Amino acid sequence: IEDITIKKKETENQVIEKLLDSYEEKKTDTFKQKNFNPMKQLIKEDYKILR
Repeated sequence: IEDITIKKKETENQVIEKLLDSYEEKKTDTFKQKNFNPMKQLIKEDYKILR
């Protein structure tokens, strides 16, 4: 996720990173190859919109 310049958003950014890490740890390699990267990108896009 890109560098966040707005300080009050940093905590939200950290939470999203932790969630993404959690998904990555729990899913199989096959799932990550097919689904994880698009999922991560969608979350990033949604977060940009929410910002």
